Amino acid sequence: MLDRLRRLPGVRAASATEFLPLYASAFVGGPFGLDGHPAARNSTMIPVMSDYFRTMDGKILYGREFTDAEIRSGARVAMVNERFAGAFGKAEDAVGHQLTIGHASPRKIIGVVKGMDYETDPTLAIGNQVFVPSGTPGSFFSTFVARVDGQAEDHLAEIRSVIQSVDPQVPAFGAKTMAQRLDAVFAGPRFYRTAVWFFAGFALLLAVIGIYGIVSYAVVQRTHEMGVRLALGTTPVRLQRVIVRQGLLIVMAGAIPGIAGAQFTGRLLHSLIEGAKPIGMGISAALVLFMCLVAAVSIWSASRRIAKFDIIAILRSE
Repeated sequence: MLDRLRRLPGVRAASATEFLPLYASAFVGGPFGLDGHPAARNSTMIPVMSDYFRTMDGKILYGREFTDAEIRSGARVAMVNERFAGAFGKAEDAVGHQLTIGHASPRKIIGVVKGMDYETDPTLAIGNQVFVPSGTPGSFFSTFVARVDGQAEDHLAEIRSVIQSVDPQVPAFGAKTMAQRLDAVFAGPRFYRTAVWFFAGFALLLAVIGIYGIVSYAVVQRTHEMGVRLALGTTPVRLQRVIVRQGLLIVMAGAIPGIAGAQFTGRLLHSLIEGAKPIGMGISAALVLFMCLVAAVSIWSASRRIAKFDIIAILRSE
């Protein structure tokens, strides 16, 4: 099947594996180590055929990848990612050492590669990874990959036909470009992120409307007090400044426990949900300044009519 794929016009490289990046549906691996020394954490094992890293545009940092001869002979060789190799010292020094696990025969490490994301779970993303050669990666379910020239979508039908031509009784399904697969994987997170931003914006709008309404009402409630102050000789501008300053002090008094509560809630969520982070102090300070600006504008707008007050009428009304 790979021979036919590689002979197709426009196909630069082709290979096969058990599962693609971001599509690992279950953990396959174990406590691999180096020269009998176990790693601090388990490693994901990915069976692949030759040319896999060239096809996937994987970066080989040191050494080389598997050859067709090693695939056919079942050679006891392996490749590891940079994180696995770095756990035992310098990554380049891992080439030539033995990959070990339990009582199984060791494998000689022939290359170190830059890790790929095989798990969508952020706690497992780009962990320790071990690549081993396999003539039948995935056994019953194998995934074929091909790097092509031009638009990948234009080659899907031809590649599917070639795979089915080897054995029409074997179903070929899930033929997609990597871009389509990535869109499918990240569609959910994108939707949730958009929803969160929408509700956050709506909450901010409600807060702005609430602040404007409350401070405007508070200014109106102080109409008699302002009339008395004006009767005693204060100027409208000075009175406006006093009202704005007092209003901002109230906003700040509410903002301080609000920031403290947001930080505490953020840390609590961080301990419960992997990847959740509390709001930074910079963002908190910016939000407080924004709220103060809204309050200041609201108070100043509501108190603009002070200069037009009829002091006698105000004092008589009380």
